[in-house]
Amino acid sequence: MDEALVAWNAGDGEALAALYMPSGYHDNGSLKYFVAEGKLADYVEMVHDMGFSVRSGEHYVVGNIVVSEGYIPAGSETLRPGIHAMSADGTKILWHLAP
Repeated sequence: MDEALVAWNAGDGEALAALYMPSGYHDNGSLKYFVAEGKLADYVEMVHDMGFSVRSGEHYVVGNIVVSEGYIPAGSETLRPGIHAMSADGTKILWHLAP
């Protein structure tokens, strides 16, 4: 999950998409499953070009679920919760419910 945050902030959409299993990234704002549509890399690069980045809040691990107390958009103090389901070996993100 930490690798995903680094890739997101670097605007490296291909690296981020490589961390996800198909149909794993759901964005509540646009109601899309970006990995399933093959568009996660384009989306990450677009928001990076707009100057959007995030920093991570505290993480809690329950089984293979990682709950982030919040992703905090750069320049903001608004916490947005995030939930990631990880593969058993922790190398892939099975799905991520975005704020």
